[in-house]
Amino acid sequence: MFSHFMVGDPIQCAFTLQVVAETAFTNIAFVATPDVAARNGDFTLPTTYLSVQSDEARHISNGYATLLTVLQDDHNAPLIERDLQQAFWINHAFIDVFSAVVMEYFSRDRTDPECYLDKWDRWVRDDWHRAYVMKLGKLGLNIPPDIFERARERIVAGIHHRHAIFAFAAWPLAHWRMDPLDERDFEWFENKYPGWYAEYGAFWEAFRQGTDPAAGFLPLNFINMAPPACWTCQGFCVIESDRVHRVVNDRTRFYCSKECRWLDESNPGRYTGDRNYFDRYHGWEASEVVKDLGFVRADGLTPIGQPHLHAEGRWTLEDIRAHNLTIVSPNIRVAEELGLPSGDHSGVPVSNGNGAVTMDEAETDLLTGVSLR
Repeated sequence: MFSHFMVGDPIQCAFTLQVVAETAFTNIAFVATPDVAARNGDFTLPTTYLSVQSDEARHISNGYATLLTVLQDDHNAPLIERDLQQAFWINHAFIDVFSAVVMEYFSRDRTDPECYLDKWDRWVRDDWHRAYVMKLGKLGLNIPPDIFERARERIVAGIHHRHAIFAFAAWPLAHWRMDPLDERDFEWFENKYPGWYAEYGAFWEAFRQGTDPAAGFLPLNFINMAPPACWTCQGFCVIESDRVHRVVNDRTRFYCSKECRWLDESNPGRYTGDRNYFDRYHGWEASEVVKDLGFVRADGLTPIGQPHLHAEGRWTLEDIRAHNLTIVSPNIRVAEELGLPSGDHSGVPVSNGNGAVTMDEAETDLLTGVSLR
């Protein structure tokens, strides 16, 4: 998502950052998140973020001015329509998952009367799409509502709930500690998302019962059942009915949605390289991956990530090693299961998406003798 703010056509970058991120999602990031933080006793984040929010108004104005400027030439209309839709989708694909998981799954205070979908409806759907984007029709832009409705459908379908399960299950590969959900959390989620417990409760019950290494539950074992990662947004293809793929240079690229496939197909060369670190660690024993990532405390024995916040009963690398877990890349596994060309992109030369192989930074350094970093 962030690369779209600064890499590529400058007008497209301005739209992605100022017309979408800072106009559609700024209240999610700089108002809703600080509110949740304050409810949970964190006053540093609200102090910082709310001071930033005052500057967002200027950025929003800059984006609108850019939009009006390029609209003076009618030939730009189709480009603007495409850019705004793609800018919205790449922002949605990250912000809606990340912000929702942080606000809902890392809260201890449950006084917030709104769930993430409530906040999204108020600020993204009503204040931005309906009050801003739909009115651009008066300026000659024809932007169908499909992509915006699709984003909301994904939130309703539980895209962030499913990513939360993966995030917590992969706690050994994190550099923070998790706090298990309890009955009060279950009640809040069930109230905000009816049916939540029936669909997700079993995992969370098992997670909180298995936080002690003596319990013998390492949810990272679920890596052998995980969905592939999306080539474009790098989220996971957690909604199976939305998952699509295509083959490029005899390698399979998976996408979490047809929208992410569209972004890749229409922006050849943007999404390249070694994009999924599970490919790189395919076949490694889990504790060796933790060490290679550097996520080990000063004692050399205790992972930084933990499935609880207690000072005692922390997992060690030996506890993880006892599970004899071999990391399997979901992208490689699913491609094999479907009989598709390899889903492994680790160490593959950078491609522009149309079959032409280009030089990466390291290769350019060798040729020019100049460091590009």
